[in-house]
Amino acid sequence: MAPGLGSPRRREAGAPHDFSRRPRTARRYRKQSARAAALFGALLERGELFVGQLPPEEVVLAGSQGATRKYKVWMRHRYHSCCNRLAELLAHPSFQVKELALETLMKFVQLEGTHPLEKPKWEDNYLFPRELFKSVVRGLLSPEDDGSLLLSRFREYLEHDDIRYHAMQAATDTVARVTDQHLEVSPTFWNNAFSLLAAVSLPPREPDVCSFYVKRAEPSDKWKVVHLKEHRKAFQAMWLGFLKHKLPLGLYKKVLVILHDSILPHLAQPTLMIDFLTSAYDVGGAVSLLTLQQHYHPEVSKAVSIAPLLELTAYEIFERDLKKKRPEPVPLEFLPPQGLLGRHDSLCSQLFTLS
Repeated sequence: MAPGLGSPRRREAGAPHDFSRRPRTARRYRKQSARAAALFGALLERGELFVGQLPPEEVVLAGSQGATRKYKVWMRHRYHSCCNRLAELLAHPSFQVKELALETLMKFVQLEGTHPLEKPKWEDNYLFPRELFKSVVRGLLSPEDDGSLLLSRFREYLEHDDIRYHAMQAATDTVARVTDQHLEVSPTFWNNAFSLLAAVSLPPREPDVCSFYVKRAEPSDKWKVVHLKEHRKAFQAMWLGFLKHKLPLGLYKKVLVILHDSILPHLAQPTLMIDFLTSAYDVGGAVSLLTLQQHYHPEVSKAVSIAPLLELTAYEIFERDLKKKRPEPVPLEFLPPQGLLGRHDSLCSQLFTLS
């Protein structure tokens, strides 16, 4: 029977799934994610997951320890497997599924931050689910898939001070790990990384009240996450770790567009951008030079060799090029001809030749 409204269209062997035609896929994942969030959320709140360095599952189950400990270890491993699966779904072909995975993982970050699965080392020790959150950032910085749409969704979480602080640290770690493991990094990864870095915005001054995604009873002044100067350090390390690599040509211009307003004001040491500005200048072309001129920063320009160029306008550059000293003119010598067949009064003797 030919496929029609009443018969399902059969997929050819080896053909990729078209999830846009299958809304049931997103609904199915939504139900499963909701169940997982409800289950493990309740277990975290009730303290029924093992707390501390997680031992191997086989060793604990085969041992003679109590049933309660075995149960908590076993459930902690199930929670770990669930988080790993959700991190894998960040690369799913369907954006709805990816968005759902991101929302569920961030919910787990909030719950695990409120009910830590590690023991505090001292009183008022700041605990945050760093490893879980790193898996989220690694999923966002995919080397294969354009993550701009999902990153725009993640931007909402960056409004919280704790998420912004740990996102900067996780981005720095991910860029270093990827560049160490691969001789050539895909342009897709660089574009995803830039999208995340450019989404980070620091406040101009120390806020009176911190906005935490992970709810805290009373923030301590001893925590680095509550101080703007620590955010600046993380911000500086993040951008320097990104800009020290050779980037695709298109990214140089994107960085320079936001450099003056969004990057330099938040650096503790703006002169550390010298290497990047020099490499951007070495890219060549009038566009690179003129773009650098639009982002003049006094401390940076004094320390680099291109400082005089940064102070010139485009008109002055072109005028200077026109006034460059030309090679000295070569004198031309005109020799009178001897005439045709030696006749000095012939017509040819009245002309000049250039030699």
